Order: sequence, then C-alpha cells, then structure tokens
Amino acid sequence: MHQSLPEPADPSHTLYNREAYRSGDVLPNSGRARVAVSPEKVLVEYVRSYLPGDATTEHPDGEVAFSYEIAAPEAASRD
Repeated sequence: MHQSLPEPADPSHTLYNREAYRSGDVLPNSGRARVAVSPEKVLVEYVRSYLPGDATTEHPDGEVAFSYEIAAPEAASRD
C-alpha cells in the first residue's frame, strides 16, 4: 500500500499530480492526514483545509473527505 500525503499549504485547493498515479483514490489538496491507532485498527482520515472565504456549508473547513481502516493482524485473524 502507498499513502501520499496532502499539501497543507495549497491556496488553490486543486494541486495534485493525478497523472503520476495509475490507480487509487486521488483527491485535490489542501488538507492534512489524521491517523488514530488502537489495538484493533488504524484509522486514516484525509481532513480538508479551506481558507475562510473558500469554505462552504457543503464543504466546511475540517471535513473528512476520505478515510479508511486497517485492521490489526490479530483482529483480522479472529474474524
């Protein structure tokens, strides 16, 4: 698995290199990755950042635009 991280300082909210990737989920910047680790899983969230004048009700600053979980090997083997 490959995880590319967002560019937190992209004022246009559109900087991304889509043509560099053959597959996967490619989302525009800007934002940050938030990672929560527990004994059962790892939760990775892409949290979007918007300048005050660019945020909307539909897309507020701090919205989670994408997320995924990775189960711990022990938790996965119990299922």
